[in-house]
Amino acid sequence: MNPLAEVIKAKEIDTWLHKEKSFYLKIFLLFFTVFGAFYPNRIDVMIFDSILLASLFISGKLYDLFISLIFLYSMTILPIELISFLSGTNVSYLIFLAIYTLSTVLSFFLFTSTTKNETIEEKIKIKVLIYSFNFIYYAIYELQEIINSFKVRGYQVSYLKPWKAVPILVSYVYLLSQRLDMIEISVEARGGD
Repeated sequence: MNPLAEVIKAKEIDTWLHKEKSFYLKIFLLFFTVFGAFYPNRIDVMIFDSILLASLFISGKLYDLFISLIFLYSMTILPIELISFLSGTNVSYLIFLAIYTLSTVLSFFLFTSTTKNETIEEKIKIKVLIYSFNFIYYAIYELQEIINSFKVRGYQVSYLKPWKAVPILVSYVYLLSQRLDMIEISVEARGGD
């Protein structure tokens, strides 16, 4: 289960979440989630937000992406939460942090996987935001392509030998620098500031 590959697949399907009409809903949910830390009943609000985002993933037929995100979340955040709990951190704070992190991950990936680059450029005229969104999508795509090319050549990276990932990271940084130049040229060619 690779969330990066699932984001790329989700960009190519066509559901009601991929339509331009749902753009403002996704923006609202993204801001609603990010600013969720400031709500008075923040645990209740974040539980509601997580359930709403999960239902949007399911109604948008993004099952594989949702499952891979939950798997990734459970492998990374939950062990950290368990260690924090065992070390004596406040339980209500840990519950909020777990739900807030899940909601933020879900809303970010819902936005990036269902919003087309053309929609971002049309709706948001701010050059920095266009660069950021295009960069995020292409960064995910480039990393997936680099990992696949190294796998085809028989290069294996393991968790026991993290230094073997250095060639992948060097290739990734080089390609990202090239991609940023290409994004800047394409946005300026379309009349962006």
